[in-house]
Amino acid sequence: MKKNFFFGLTTLLVIALFALAGCVSTGGSTADVDTYTHASAMPMGMSGFPDKTPLAGAKLQGAYDFLVDSSHYSYTQKDLPSFNSVKYPHGFDENWRSKLNGRVYRGPYYDPLSRSVDWLSINPNGTVDVSLGSYWGMVSPNKDLPVSEFPGYQKSSKYQIFSYNSSGQMTQNWKERKRGTFAIDASLAEYYGIEGNGVLLVEVALNHYTDVVVTPEQYYDGLLPESWSMGTNFGLKAIDPSYPTWQEFWKLSEAQRKDVLAKMNGDAKVKELLATRGSYFWFDILQIVSVTNLIGFEFESANGKVNGIDKDHDGFLDKYPAGHEKAGQPIISKMSNLRVPEYSLYLNFNDGWWYDRWSTPGQIKVVYADGTVVPDPRNK
Repeated sequence: MKKNFFFGLTTLLVIALFALAGCVSTGGSTADVDTYTHASAMPMGMSGFPDKTPLAGAKLQGAYDFLVDSSHYSYTQKDLPSFNSVKYPHGFDENWRSKLNGRVYRGPYYDPLSRSVDWLSINPNGTVDVSLGSYWGMVSPNKDLPVSEFPGYQKSSKYQIFSYNSSGQMTQNWKERKRGTFAIDASLAEYYGIEGNGVLLVEVALNHYTDVVVTPEQYYDGLLPESWSMGTNFGLKAIDPSYPTWQEFWKLSEAQRKDVLAKMNGDAKVKELLATRGSYFWFDILQIVSVTNLIGFEFESANGKVNGIDKDHDGFLDKYPAGHEKAGQPIISKMSNLRVPEYSLYLNFNDGWWYDRWSTPGQIKVVYADGTVVPDPRNK
């Protein structure tokens, strides 16, 4: 989803300051960075938080820790209905874990540990382009990650942030301007030492990007984010209506699937389509600024998604301490947006269970890989 916003004087000031700055490419270097960013361009008071001083010291480290803990998984998509198939009899790849954070894939809207983001960039005509999503991650210094799951990854002694996005105006802006902002939902960042905060504006300079190229086999195995897969599905049908959707493919016999893959592997248009699905963008962090809101911007829904935290990384959402009126309950923001059974918030998010959204239309169940419903731990 993508929107262009016009906020009167606010937007005009953003445009003017970016014009003054020139938006010069840093070429991967953070030296001699101009000071005119999305954060500093916000007029004092308009953002709801007059102090737009970049975070430093303990607060900056707290922001890094929060963002690392709030990262998404990787590009692997493992919960599509087509996965109830020969390859994944129970509908899930129960052995897969993200190399970024060790978590099971449960989807951006259903995992309280991942955070929504607004990606801000500047269009050629000077307007602000905003795209909404969840597919991003913060990488700690000197972390080992497989390039097979994180295309373009280069180990660094610094924190770096990345995003994986399908092709569009925003990504074109990044490539041309080399600049942008990750406006990340940070409604629980006070637990990381950043009080009076609602959003972290992570100002970035593009270091490099890598286009994602998948084979037909990898596409049907789910190695694209859901939004990319949807676009690919329509693209394949446009090339040849006989090419099967995810569901159609996995209903075929093994011999039929081999025939389909052989045809697709010999189709130049299919190769071109699968080579232009999207890219991984790797950024240097210029500064991080804390604000209370985004002047009317919204995240993936009108009120965002449910957020929780797990600072000690034991798999359980952190809970309010003894003496608090909600003692023993998970620390949650935006609880009114909960889309899944509430008791799942008390489960260990490092364990192998999933949200079954497909077997019973209109109902979300918490299940193990074999389809058995996970019991409510509060009833023990």
